[in-house]
Amino acid sequence: MLFGLLPLLFGLLFQQIVINPISCNHDQTPIVSFWQVWALGVLHTKIATALILTGPQWWLRQAVDRVR
Repeated sequence: MLFGLLPLLFGLLFQQIVINPISCNHDQTPIVSFWQVWALGVLHTKIATALILTGPQWWLRQAVDRVR
């Protein structure tokens, strides 16, 4: 689940909020490539994890440390 579904959801969220409004007009239908969305999600998951682990001590950092 951590290596498949979570990056896919992060990537799909970023695709729908940032990339689709920039690349598609309102009368076009966006085409979603799940491999590209998953790869983008892996990148965002790694960045989010690095930011969480380099931040201060808080409950989310402890939870990520336990999972890692």
